[in-house]
Amino acid sequence: MSSPGSVVICYSSFRSCFVTLRSVGYSRIENCEFKNGDTSAVIVEGLPPITRNRPVSRPINGWMSSCGVHSLGLDYLYDVFPCDYTGTSRSKWRTGFRTAGRHEPNFQPSNGLPLFVTNRNKNITSITSEITQSGKFDPKNEKLQLDSQSRDIVRTVHGCVIRNARFSSCKGAVLVRRRGHVWVEGSEMFELVHGIRCVSGAKLVALNNQIHDCSTSGIFFRDRSVGLVAGNNIYCNKEAGIDIRSGSDPIVQHNSVHSGRRSGVVILDRGKGIIRDNDIYDNKEAGIYILYKGNPTVK
Repeated sequence: MSSPGSVVICYSSFRSCFVTLRSVGYSRIENCEFKNGDTSAVIVEGLPPITRNRPVSRPINGWMSSCGVHSLGLDYLYDVFPCDYTGTSRSKWRTGFRTAGRHEPNFQPSNGLPLFVTNRNKNITSITSEITQSGKFDPKNEKLQLDSQSRDIVRTVHGCVIRNARFSSCKGAVLVRRRGHVWVEGSEMFELVHGIRCVSGAKLVALNNQIHDCSTSGIFFRDRSVGLVAGNNIYCNKEAGIDIRSGSDPIVQHNSVHSGRRSGVVILDRGKGIIRDNDIYDNKEAGIYILYKGNPTVK
């Protein structure tokens, strides 16, 4: 698919094939399964048509809502909305969860509940529930706020939204290149060569994903790529959980990076970035490994 068109792909299974989107407007891949293949399952490339930045309180959400679904990832992690989708104030919304004894919203299938609800493929609420049980994230917590740098990334991501997808036994899940933009949330990526690879000025928002058992790293940033990586569970990969190189400058926060065969996060070759408020533990090598002109901010 190429610009200026857009595409919506839902409730589909792909075997030994892939999807390529070039400079598209808002496109959506949701509740899909990708399995087998000798290349990345979804390839997004080329700068999307951009008219203006969105307010942070509606990060792709207005467009998604017009398609009958909601973007849950950012709203679950951060207090960016003055009210929920029904107009209820956030304080009342959270009070309702405390009263009901739940840890996440109970959205109905018409509001975007994933198709693949199996033991291996966890939907977005089950993923965030697991992280909540680990003690790191709790929707009752009023303190998680988006800083200005994170807001700038959220407001300027256009292009393709990938939600509640399952990737396995491919070379990679998502390849973003040549200034492409991708928003990935609530997906599982496992038994791949790599999870998400961003190169050549790509921009990524990755929220609440499970990335594990890759033969290299879970998420790569190369060649001046940027993004926001938050709320992900990245584990049991054979190389670094997150690898940042060659002038890339992402924000990595509120993730769990653990049980890797090498380091948790690696920054080298003029790689930068902000690494803060993550749980990084039980990796074979360093939690954060900085070498060869790597220059991140670690908090």
